[in-house]
Amino acid sequence: MQIATPDSADEASNLLALVNRNPSMFDAQNYLGASTTVPGQKTSWYRVNTGMLINFNLQWATAEPNNLGNNEQCLSIQPNSGYNDWPCSGAALTKFMCERSVPPINYTR
Repeated sequence: MQIATPDSADEASNLLALVNRNPSMFDAQNYLGASTTVPGQKTSWYRVNTGMLINFNLQWATAEPNNLGNNEQCLSIQPNSGYNDWPCSGAALTKFMCERSVPPINYTR
């Protein structure tokens, strides 16, 4: 199991749909495995598990990413809102989403 990281536009959309379908199961901010590497930068996001650039559009919440206080370098997801940049440490770091690999199903008859 590892921290959830959107690897495609479809996966990012599916993660957001999951959170929006079940908002009571999620906190106001739920960390995902991506961050900016340069403080103050809000346009390039990288996967923490591979270091690779997220080269697709995320469905950002209104007015996000905004790097509020020049301190928001981690990616989070908000129920009924969208993706958000959020501080990477301190009291703000409370909830995160995990993913796990599921072996393919063999449909032999």
